[in-house]
Amino acid sequence: MRITKPPRPGRRESLISDVPPKLTLRFYDGAIVAARKVGRRWSEYFVDAGAVRQVLAGAPTSSGLLGPNTLATGLREGVAFTVALIAPRRVLVAIGTKTTHEFAFVTPPIVWAGWGEQYRIFALHTSDLAKGWPTSDRITLYHAPFANTYASGAICWGSGRRPGVASPATMEAGFTIYAEDSFFIASAMSAPSAKYGGDLDKLYAALRGLKVYPSADLTPQGKQLSDVLSAEVFSDSL
Repeated sequence: MRITKPPRPGRRESLISDVPPKLTLRFYDGAIVAARKVGRRWSEYFVDAGAVRQVLAGAPTSSGLLGPNTLATGLREGVAFTVALIAPRRVLVAIGTKTTHEFAFVTPPIVWAGWGEQYRIFALHTSDLAKGWPTSDRITLYHAPFANTYASGAICWGSGRRPGVASPATMEAGFTIYAEDSFFIASAMSAPSAKYGGDLDKLYAALRGLKVYPSADLTPQGKQLSDVLSAEVFSDSL
């Protein structure tokens, strides 16, 4: 087989440093090719899929230390996903059309999930939590009370910067970007309120001064927590 030097991965693709690798694998339909550095040269050769599987089976897979808000981590189609529980907190949101209105309110418990650079968000009813933690993976998901949320739980980042690939370490910061660092129109993309539907001006005005989000006003989204923990929600379109 010919000897060649594989291209150096770009900075965006490198997950550790700019140090070139000593061994790379390239997967093709019907073949796996390894490139190994020997001295100053690179040697390419075909490798058996069973051998690759055996080697990868012994590779470390620990996520490392996880935060207390992480509900689940896993892989979907080879891409890592993270599901976090965002405890009720005070947020300051900006909405409007011709004029900007700012509202501060306490959120319901939030399920915040990221798969690669895709994100989903849902709310939970406080009666489905015990000591701040979900009582079961079969509890109902509710529409999150934000303008930038579709009926499926998918989100629009609006004017806010995107946090990039989701990971247990970035979920809290990503939620802050989504909830507070963007400007949106006053009409929700879903109907998160049983009383006000998608009229967020009226909903947020009613939430002013409340120390706990009124869970009775949440509207069911149609799925269960297990659908998020398995990353099935990422198969839904907007």
